[in-house]
Amino acid sequence: MITTDGQLGLLKALRQHFTFVKQQRCIAHKMRNMVVKLKRPQKNPCADEARLIWGAPTRKEAVRRFKDWEKRWYPEAESAVRCMRKNLYACLRYYDLPEEQWKMVRTTNILERSFREVRRRTRPIPPTGGFPNERSAQRIFYGISKYLNQNWNRPKIEFTQNS
Repeated sequence: MITTDGQLGLLKALRQHFTFVKQQRCIAHKMRNMVVKLKRPQKNPCADEARLIWGAPTRKEAVRRFKDWEKRWYPEAESAVRCMRKNLYACLRYYDLPEEQWKMVRTTNILERSFREVRRRTRPIPPTGGFPNERSAQRIFYGISKYLNQNWNRPKIEFTQNS
C-alpha cells in the first residue's frame, strides 16, 4: 500500500509504475482540503464530526458515518461535502490492513516526518562548504533513511497522526 497526498503527478506515476499496489489517500490532507471550503463558524463543528469517520471500527461503519455527516452538512457546506465524497474510498483503504497498522498508513505523516528529520540535521550545516562532495551529502541522507527505516514500526507518537 502506498499513501499519497493526492498530488496528480504522483498519482499518475503510481498508476503507471505500481499498477497493482493499493493507494491510500492521506486523511490529514483530505481534512485540510475540506476545511478550507468551510465558513469560519462551520470549521470546528464540521471537522469534529468528520473526524469521527476515520475513527470507525470498520469500513462499513466509516461509510455509514460519512453518509450521516453528508446528510447533516450538505445543505450548509455543499462544496466541503463534495470534497470529502471525492476519493472517499481511497481514504478508507487502510481498513484492508490489520488494525495495528491503520495509524501508520492512513496519513503521509511518516514521510513528512522523514523530511523534517532531514531538514533538522542538514540546516546547521553551512550552505557553502558544508558538504565537500556529493558522497558526503549522500551519506547523511542514507544515515537518516536507514535510521528511520529501522525504527518506523516502533510505537512513537511522532510517526502517527497523533503528533
